[in-house]
Amino acid sequence: MNLWQKIAAARKSIGTIPRNGVNPRFSTPYALLSDIEGVIIPALNDAGLFLTAGGVEIAGRPALDVRIVDVESGEFASCPVPLEGLDDMQKVVAGFTYARRAGAVALLHLETGDPDDDGNTAAGQGQGRPASRPASPASNAQGSPPAPRPTPPRSAPQRGSGGQGGNKLRASWLVCPRCGEQSVRQAKSGKNAGLWLCMPWEEKGIDGCWARWTSAAAVAAEQDRTPEIEQDDPPAPTEDDLPF
Repeated sequence: MNLWQKIAAARKSIGTIPRNGVNPRFSTPYALLSDIEGVIIPALNDAGLFLTAGGVEIAGRPALDVRIVDVESGEFASCPVPLEGLDDMQKVVAGFTYARRAGAVALLHLETGDPDDDGNTAAGQGQGRPASRPASPASNAQGSPPAPRPTPPRSAPQRGSGGQGGNKLRASWLVCPRCGEQSVRQAKSGKNAGLWLCMPWEEKGIDGCWARWTSAAAVAAEQDRTPEIEQDDPPAPTEDDLPF
């Protein structure tokens, strides 16, 4: 069989893609990279194919080239996925994750049940961006502006199927105003101790965008569309910053 016949045979044996990720902002399920690869890689291997990816350039801009390669002939099917906003290593890794996911879905024409807005949600745009609050009244009964009231940082409602340790821990985490994940918590150790970080938790399907704030009040300020400007650029997070 040629490459395309092998891909067609593999595609027939690919079952339903599970959706074990949950967007805490909208309570909508989505397919994680591990969900997709856990189903397609065994099917590809059985057909004499393997899935790989490597960095390339498209019109001078970085991209990740996702490929299905025929082990016997060396033929391959390719899907280059552009990468944007790669200004630190955490964003590079997150970009690779989304590109691998998008490339595999496109090459095998998979139905994952995700909303079309999923990419925008990951980038902090579209539906994933927290909605702005209604404007407060311009004046009170006496004609003078009302005094501003402090807004506490918002936490997303607790979700999950009753996991005791993880759910209790996440109940105090804040919603990231940039990626929409309920993943912002204070680093307890490491170089970023005391800072509030949007940190990933792979076991719970939380990607995290590694955004940083100096305080919980700064998170609340950005949730209200009035971001607080950091005076110092804190050091890049490490695994020592994870609070668990």
